[in-house]
Amino acid sequence: MKTIEELFNDEILEMMKTEITQAYGNEVLFLGWLDESGMVCKVEPVARGNDECVSFPYEWGMKCHVVIHNHPDGQLSPSGADISIASTLAQWGIGFYIVDNSLSNVYVAVEPVLQKSILAVDVDGLVKLVSEGGKLSQLLDGFEERSGQKEMIRMVSESLNTGSPALIEAGTGIGKSMGYLLPSVSWALKNNKRVVISTATINLQEQLIRKDIPLVKKLLEVDFDYVLMKGRQNYICLRKVEELKKELFTFFDEEDIDQFNLLAEWALKTDDGSLTDLGFIPKSSVWDAVCSETITCLGNKCEFYGRCFFNRVKQKAAKSTLIVTNHHYLIADSSLPPGTGLLPPYQYLVLDEAHKIEDSATSYYTTQIDRYYLIRVLRRFYFKKKREGGFLLYLLKAIPEEERETIDELIDMTVALYGEIQSTFDTIDVFVKDLLHVEKREAELCESVVHGKLLELKEENLNMDEWNRVVLRALLSIRAGFDRLVGFLEKIKSKINKNEFLIRQIDGYCARFSDISSVLSSLVSIEDRSFVRWVEYKDKSVFYMAMVDVSEVLKETIFRRVKNYILTSATLTVENNFSFIERRIGIENEVMECIFPSPFDYKSQMKIFIPTDAPDPENQAYIQQHAEMIYRFIMLTGGGAFILFTSYKTLNGVVSLIRDKIEERGIRVLVQGERPRYNLLEDFKEDIHSVLMGTESFWEGVDVPGHTLRSVIISKLPFKVPSDPVIKARMDKIASEFGNPFIDYLLPLAVVKMKQGIGRLIRNRRDRGIITILDSRIIRKSYGKVFLNSLPPAELVVDSFENLIKEFNFF
Repeated sequence: MKTIEELFNDEILEMMKTEITQAYGNEVLFLGWLDESGMVCKVEPVARGNDECVSFPYEWGMKCHVVIHNHPDGQLSPSGADISIASTLAQWGIGFYIVDNSLSNVYVAVEPVLQKSILAVDVDGLVKLVSEGGKLSQLLDGFEERSGQKEMIRMVSESLNTGSPALIEAGTGIGKSMGYLLPSVSWALKNNKRVVISTATINLQEQLIRKDIPLVKKLLEVDFDYVLMKGRQNYICLRKVEELKKELFTFFDEEDIDQFNLLAEWALKTDDGSLTDLGFIPKSSVWDAVCSETITCLGNKCEFYGRCFFNRVKQKAAKSTLIVTNHHYLIADSSLPPGTGLLPPYQYLVLDEAHKIEDSATSYYTTQIDRYYLIRVLRRFYFKKKREGGFLLYLLKAIPEEERETIDELIDMTVALYGEIQSTFDTIDVFVKDLLHVEKREAELCESVVHGKLLELKEENLNMDEWNRVVLRALLSIRAGFDRLVGFLEKIKSKINKNEFLIRQIDGYCARFSDISSVLSSLVSIEDRSFVRWVEYKDKSVFYMAMVDVSEVLKETIFRRVKNYILTSATLTVENNFSFIERRIGIENEVMECIFPSPFDYKSQMKIFIPTDAPDPENQAYIQQHAEMIYRFIMLTGGGAFILFTSYKTLNGVVSLIRDKIEERGIRVLVQGERPRYNLLEDFKEDIHSVLMGTESFWEGVDVPGHTLRSVIISKLPFKVPSDPVIKARMDKIASEFGNPFIDYLLPLAVVKMKQGIGRLIRNRRDRGIITILDSRIIRKSYGKVFLNSLPPAELVVDSFENLIKEFNFF
């Protein structure tokens, strides 16, 4: 082991000695950086503790070469906490040193990995692969050289070679997945690094895994490991299946047993073990009982460890150069301390469909509570219908006889909690209905996407005495009930020594109940404005809580934690500017920015129609006039149309008025909500005379090339409803910071959405079609130019509706 003089120079030692003295000889945590010889050339104190311990800020620690701290008692043997932290740091190549207060001795718990110089990728060689006459042209039928793709390869290569983050808007048809895959894989292999690629949609993940990455292997003529990582709960647990087989009637109602048996049979045949390989959608109550969970996993102590489906994926990921995942899983991983995450350690990240990362983070940091969720959790624990069942019955049989009275107490407590949940939510339902009846201000009360009513929970909306008496006290009482269950389970666990399955099951229930307790506590803390809380009512009360500003958490847990990142999408800019996405997701550093326009000839492939006399949404006859315009444009193209709406109310109103008329003309009408999204799309692709009417989920992530889709009708400019609690809370925050909520948030958000919707139409060089925007605000309002400036460079036809019909000349 090296001496302290071999690892530190005198200047650094003197500085550290001063810091320790100023901390009264207590523990001080330093971050250290090494020079090329491996000597510490710079230190920075970041935390100070007492004479026994010091806190460790993980996010800061990930940025240095070595973490150093002193032991005031002079004993340099690492403590249990030291070893835990050192093990985590070792996964990232970061060293861990312990010194005494006099700085005479050092103990190297973990050697730092000296950073080698980055080896640059052969950019010209990569560009040649995708050029005319290159290898890609030999592998792909109908190959077309794309200049934008070549430029994107150059930019991604520069970003990786220099360590400079990049934001890249790559228009439809660029071939952006190949634009980042080729340089990422080549660079990762040269430098022995791992790259994580995250996307928003399953479709893109499947495309990368099944098509694009195998093609990259052929182009580069190299072999490397890659894997698709998704949440653990997507996989079946073989141990759970075997345990549940022994106690079927304890854990399941009669109606669930048949489905469990189907899953048990499938578990013996499947190679994948995940939901995507299953031929049906299981009931949540059954899948929850058999899926893999971190808290109940026995790890390498499990007899099924070698056959475990999720473990196989984790093992493959640990040796993979490339990991493909989704934004939700990426955010879940980043929310955990470094070294304890779901993904293996990585420092280089590509975010595809990056415009969706704020939505994904919002979804991840949103929770909801209602009576049915609470009862569903309790039903796995204990239920009594025609007979008794649930985990407590299993526990009753497994524990020593002298402890069975405790289980009887637990059963009584659980039954009482069932009753309390039902009676509490009956009272809350009445209270909420009264609130919604009294509270009529449009700014606070609106229709939700499920046609319910909602109210933001904040002091100015509530009679606080009534709120505290009826809701707060009741929810806290339910929380106390779950806390009592946790307390009893912990006592029982202390008396079970050898049954690892039971212990893990108890840990699982304790974790679930504690999570519920924590959510209930946060839900009633309405004075905390970092979250927005609201209650929605439609047949029942549902409470929600969502993070208002996710930019800080994304910045701290993702962008500051990795060494480099590349964000790409077809829609990252507003009026050719990246500042909106940068603000929303917390990007503050200097980044490379570039826009690669679509290679399509929009002048000849697309026309954009804007009727000057499109009806005003405030007009009483709006739906009737709107529906008539949509009907006549559908007739012009003989179907083959997407009609994109911004609300279910307008969608359903239009469908009720014109569906029969359309179908009388032999055109099939497909409506979102009537069948699963996938089936609607397949039906649309198979029938060139069909029309598909949809809302949110059809504005993006849908690919229908060819003559089948020849018209996209934008029902209305896609502004978010400003009374949506999350949107309103974000607007309020912007206003409190002296910004303009409409200009700074609502408008750019709508422009990005509009670009996505328009992007559904032209998917290749042979596609031709018409975009129709049935909202005259785009030409009447001053903000309309922001939309117009973000449209593709197609022929824009602005005229009265009747003139557009007369002059219509389909390509």
